[in-house]
Amino acid sequence: MRFIRKAITALLIIIVIGSVAGSIYVHNLSGVWIHDVILSRPLSQEQIEKSKGELVRVYPDKLFGTWEPNGQFAAVMLRKDAGRLHEIGVNTISVVAYYDFNPDGTITVKDQQYLYSNIIRAKQNGFAVYFSINFLGAASQTLEQMGVDWTLDDFFTKATEEAIYWAGVCEEYNVEYYNVHNEMNCFIFMNYPNQLENTTQVAQLIAEWHQQILPEITQRYMGRIVAKFCAPEFDKIAQTASMYEGYDIIGFTHQHFYKNLEDFREFTRSQFSVAEEMAFQIGAQWMVGEAWFSYGPRWGTVNDAGESLDELQDDYYRITLEELSGYTGNKPAGIIFHSWNMPTTSVKDRPAQNILQEYFTNNSW
Repeated sequence: MRFIRKAITALLIIIVIGSVAGSIYVHNLSGVWIHDVILSRPLSQEQIEKSKGELVRVYPDKLFGTWEPNGQFAAVMLRKDAGRLHEIGVNTISVVAYYDFNPDGTITVKDQQYLYSNIIRAKQNGFAVYFSINFLGAASQTLEQMGVDWTLDDFFTKATEEAIYWAGVCEEYNVEYYNVHNEMNCFIFMNYPNQLENTTQVAQLIAEWHQQILPEITQRYMGRIVAKFCAPEFDKIAQTASMYEGYDIIGFTHQHFYKNLEDFREFTRSQFSVAEEMAFQIGAQWMVGEAWFSYGPRWGTVNDAGESLDELQDDYYRITLEELSGYTGNKPAGIIFHSWNMPTTSVKDRPAQNILQEYFTNNSW
């Protein structure tokens, strides 16, 4: 009997140690604790149905948001840090539809229950919601790497189906902002590099899709519609500006591209000028749709000058916000930062958080 008790005790100790070690491993890998994910589980379908009819649209004067692409991470953030985000000046939460790509060519939305739940929880906590469709996963794998055989026509067909479906959902939940497809230009660059002659042709195809899909969106969704692009070749996208007439906001992802601070400031001014001009031509607003200043290790740890990206994260944000707040032309609609608690981009409890708070709570711009 004593032996059995000792064996059971030893087994329990092993289980506890294994659980703790596993939790630490997951936290180091992902930035969140397992128990936080468990405590932040999504609302039940019954709770969702009961709550969604109570939601209303409320637009902030300036959009100050956080981009938290993982549904579980966003749920943890809303449960633990909604108050802190308000203190910093955040008024908008991004809810992002990511997808699993299946070998048979079908796609499945990841953590779909979290999407509905996070929309509700964000709005119940006093935030506006920016909803985005994103075929680009965090792993940045190509279709070929995932074993998916899509033609370019297949891609546009799927993008259209998803854009129309989620437009209806966003209207049902009174979502404030709807990005119909995130960074479509980067997805095409990654997956069809040999099928298109040049980036001008890519820009034209993307503009045609946005133009064709807009009537379908506006039939289903009454909020503000966003067209957002990744930074590479953004100037080519801007050359097709007239085809985006009817969109409310033009957005783009802003990255450091490993530039030193002086070069980054010049790059920032150039990108802002391109975005402003594109928006001005169609009577729209423009914004930094995603400020993404990674600091490694996966995306690299130093810039071109050999300086630590970890130490410079707040400087990249400071320069971006200085240029935004002081912009003298067509004023920006706002900025979304990536991210609150995701590894290698998080601003939580870092110097960048203070920079964001300084500018988000200063309403002079």
